[in-house]
Amino acid sequence: MAVAPILDCPIISVNVRVWHFWSFVLKHDAMRYVSIIPVGVMNVFMFADLYRAWGNIDEVIINAYFAMIFFNAVLRTIFILCNRQAHEDFLQRIADVYSEIAMIDDHVVQKLVRKFTKRARLLSKANLVLGAVISTCYVVYPLFTGTRSLPYGMFIPGDEVVKENRALVESKLEKCIEDHKRIIRYVSDVDSLVTYICLIEFMSFGLMLCALLFLLNIIENPAQIIIVVAYIFMIISQIFTFYWHANELREESIGIAEVPYDVPWVELDDSMKKKLLLVIARAQQPLEASWQHCQKCL
Repeated sequence: MAVAPILDCPIISVNVRVWHFWSFVLKHDAMRYVSIIPVGVMNVFMFADLYRAWGNIDEVIINAYFAMIFFNAVLRTIFILCNRQAHEDFLQRIADVYSEIAMIDDHVVQKLVRKFTKRARLLSKANLVLGAVISTCYVVYPLFTGTRSLPYGMFIPGDEVVKENRALVESKLEKCIEDHKRIIRYVSDVDSLVTYICLIEFMSFGLMLCALLFLLNIIENPAQIIIVVAYIFMIISQIFTFYWHANELREESIGIAEVPYDVPWVELDDSMKKKLLLVIARAQQPLEASWQHCQKCL
């Protein structure tokens, strides 16, 4: 079978050249095994990881999605290899028909040939670019999440050998609990120190802001308007700076109660599960830096 006419056929050349490079069609060498065997083995381990994660519904759904994508790619490749001769014959017929149509001396036919050739090549290149972008995203994903894991799960034989032992994990958990207690004490101390200042500042700034807004409606001097606007901006920025970070403290402390659910707690022993429950129980009341003590007095 002539290889060049098929590779040079414009309407199918993009896809055929990729298949030819990996020796799926038109040739047979080691390249096909270099591509299909590692991906096939990886896909098997991805399904094995689904068995490990069974019960954690969100992890199972995400990992199953990626496992099925890889499985679909492997299945398509195997189907092409098993029916390689039929695919090559079909591609040869496409190349022959395309050559016949391209030789027809009719401007309408030629216009249709150019139109659909351009569309086919565009779709093929778009699929290649999309695959390259997605593969790149898989690789750089850990750089933007601060983790050392890819977005899909996969069982790695022997990985348990390098896992941290129970004593080390428990000591780290205890250290996290101690740090959480220290943060609680620190926030409580800061709250008790600034509570009255926050109350006075909130009331005085609120009154001044109302007065300045009223003044802004009655003055007409441009210089005074600029000064009043600057004062208003200064008050708003100062209030925003304090209460924005106070709100961030509250939101982050609420998030602590959700973190233990993201760890493989089902694999831990009872003592470590109780410690995780202790963290969750302590985090139910969010940390706050405000004038709540004054609220109690009022």
